[in-house]
Amino acid sequence: MPSRTQTADSRETDATDFQAFLPDLEQTVERTREVQERLLSSAKSAAEVSLDSYEKAMQSLVDMEHRVAEKTPWGAGLITTHATFLTDMTSLYTNAARELLK
Repeated sequence: MPSRTQTADSRETDATDFQAFLPDLEQTVERTREVQERLLSSAKSAAEVSLDSYEKAMQSLVDMEHRVAEKTPWGAGLITTHATFLTDMTSLYTNAARELLK
């Protein structure tokens, strides 16, 4: 019989200890959520910067192709078509990626 009393007492003590620990646990969970939100925000910002850089790089390539097309009459149609293709694909890709970041 004494072991039952000891077990019941230890259960009560464990429950009391948990109740005392609960506010700390809630604060820890809240801080963890805040950190996760900041990390997610930083990741989105970095992704947006990457997309902007990608767009600028592709625009530079398209501009260069247009300059080449002006100097190469025999291949102007093909080069211009490729530049248009690059512009369209870049726009589709970056717009889709930006939608995912919202």
